[in-house]
Amino acid sequence: QIRAFAEKHVNYNNTHHTTVFQSQHDIHNNNLFKNVLESEEIKEYGKLLSERYTIKSFLSFAVTESWFTIIPPGGITMPISTNGIVTCCYFLESGPHTGHMTFDSGINEKYFDPIKDAHNSHSFNSNKLDTMTPEGCIFGWPSYVKHNYATNISSEDKILYTFVLDLVTV
Repeated sequence: QIRAFAEKHVNYNNTHHTTVFQSQHDIHNNNLFKNVLESEEIKEYGKLLSERYTIKSFLSFAVTESWFTIIPPGGITMPISTNGIVTCCYFLESGPHTGHMTFDSGINEKYFDPIKDAHNSHSFNSNKLDTMTPEGCIFGWPSYVKHNYATNISSEDKILYTFVLDLVTV
């Protein structure tokens, strides 16, 4: 369904590698991902967020933006952050060599120059944190954190569904 949708719609990718397809950011209004957004797991996650933060009674978490991305072999995305409280990504098709996810800590990389090790990078000696993206998993992180996906070195597409949770008036 996702590939068929991509074939019939305009590519809204204006930041990433030229072969990467990105849908409009209002895909949550389409029934394509309704089962994900209305799942018990997402509802429970929203409850956990509401308990973690002090949320005023007239506000509630809701999906305010969502889009899907197809990263073909050789494709890569540029670091972005989003507007909202939490950004989540559901890894629909994400084989082991389709590219890991990188988070930018926001700390100036010059700080790490004296201890940087290009062959053994980790969160204590780099301003980046890399993580695998297991197929079928959903990750959530603060929306202000920049993230991107490394080059897809496999022969398969990597397909992601990203959505932003923000507070809206109920």
